[in-house]
Amino acid sequence: MSLKAILIERGITQTQLAAQVQMSEPTVSRWVKGASYIPTHKLREVASILNVSLDALVPLPLAGSDNAPQHGSISETAA
Repeated sequence: MSLKAILIERGITQTQLAAQVQMSEPTVSRWVKGASYIPTHKLREVASILNVSLDALVPLPLAGSDNAPQHGSISETAA
């Protein structure tokens, strides 16, 4: 679920979240758009406010990206 969807589900605006985490509205807007990530020092606070797990706020790497697991990695080939 995206941050935008979580905010909508919780009935929280970007402005309200920005005020609660003491960040600027443009910064929170970038998080919602996926243009930047929530800084690690704010993740627990945001998760607590939104009542979600940290996993819900940390995006997974896209397939084909440099951070995605590669075929033949140790975890896939160990038997």
